[in-house]
Amino acid sequence: MNCRRIIKKIEKRSFGNISSSDNFAIRFHLSYCKNCRDYERTSLLLDKMLKKSISQGNTLVYSAEEKQALVDHLQSNI
Repeated sequence: MNCRRIIKKIEKRSFGNISSSDNFAIRFHLSYCKNCRDYERTSLLLDKMLKKSISQGNTLVYSAEEKQALVDHLQSNI
């Protein structure tokens, strides 16, 4: 399975349950793909930071330019 599909499955897993076959596919792919392991680690860290920020009552406000810069950065590193 290619990295783009695995990344979608990693994100889907962070929002809820996924099938056991998808979970196996992720684990298998991560066993040999350093880039996806790094992506998963970064994704988990960002999720944790956002949840902590929200639980403390902080809100994040970004301009359209900042949002686009973040999207561009993420896409160039996938």
